[in-house]
Amino acid sequence: MVKWVAFSNPSREDEYPWSVCVGGEHVYVVGYEKSSGTKQWHIEKRDKDDGRLVKTWTRMTGSIGSSLMDCVVVGDSLYTVGDTNEVYEKWKRVSLDAALSLSPFGVNWVILSLDLDLNFIKVKMEGVSGHAHCMTSDGQYLYIAGTEERSGRSSGWRGRVEKRRLDNLSLVTEYASRGFILTGGIGINPATGHLWVMGMGWKKIYYKKYYWHVEVLDRDLNRLMVMRPGVWGEARGVVFDDIGNAYIYGNGVVKISANGKELSRSTDINVAGAAYVDGRLYVVTSDYRLLVLDPDLEKVDEVDLRPEIFKHVDVGEFDYVYKAVFDGGTIYAAGGAVPRGASDKGWLVLAIPISASRGEKTRIFY
Repeated sequence: MVKWVAFSNPSREDEYPWSVCVGGEHVYVVGYEKSSGTKQWHIEKRDKDDGRLVKTWTRMTGSIGSSLMDCVVVGDSLYTVGDTNEVYEKWKRVSLDAALSLSPFGVNWVILSLDLDLNFIKVKMEGVSGHAHCMTSDGQYLYIAGTEERSGRSSGWRGRVEKRRLDNLSLVTEYASRGFILTGGIGINPATGHLWVMGMGWKKIYYKKYYWHVEVLDRDLNRLMVMRPGVWGEARGVVFDDIGNAYIYGNGVVKISANGKELSRSTDINVAGAAYVDGRLYVVTSDYRLLVLDPDLEKVDEVDLRPEIFKHVDVGEFDYVYKAVFDGGTIYAAGGAVPRGASDKGWLVLAIPISASRGEKTRIFY
């Protein structure tokens, strides 16, 4: 059931692979590591066929924050977003080293572009205080969502969405929403072309708890719809079927039509990623299970992925699956695990062909 498993643990401290994306014949995993004793941006490039580590890219950026949270490949470039406690654009520097040598100015959004061999191209840090959490692209622009912290009379946290050019990362337009206190995912509905932004909002009517908050925007970031399904926690992502129905996932899965009508829900699972293929929803849970659901979200099949991992990695304790993506044939998942006898979390990456038989041999590389 699992094609390959890859594990890495650069230091003796906890490290997190927050996201994974696919481009060409390779898988890119982004997050942070702490081999220097402090957080560093870290990217792994792995062979898509067998999981072999091809190259890494690491950059120290400061003592707090400093993590890459999501990535996307467009053409011959890798784009990634996250946060850092260094400023850049205020002084209009051109080199990454110069940018990262500037004095701390809180935790700020950062957007990076690299080529597919992990050579640095460009960085954007424009003094947006907060965290860039997720991104997607329509092949013409980048769409980035995150959380912005405001000061003064309008102080507090709010959601922020940006539309940026691919070539120079310049800002085209932006959108802000106080409905969000955290954004977890962003996706483009192929049937309508609209952006769906998922996250978490604060609702007093729900006993002052955090609940799902979803907004639909057009490509110019004008708001079209707001949805609050009433599910506790954070909505982390979305996939779509052929007619534009959205399967929003996080602390459960909720199916919503393209015009905003709820069709069904299943709230007894915690989901890290999903893929809709041939009338089935394949769900990777945060506790390393693969579920197969029908269009009404009824369970058809379930596979525990941990026995396959145990065969090849001596895991003492599993952390969570943080993100899973689909490239049309295989689901790639990134999560954390603690090796037996150790006390710190390392990076765990899996390749799960959705059409593979359960008896297929699993390969493991370090």
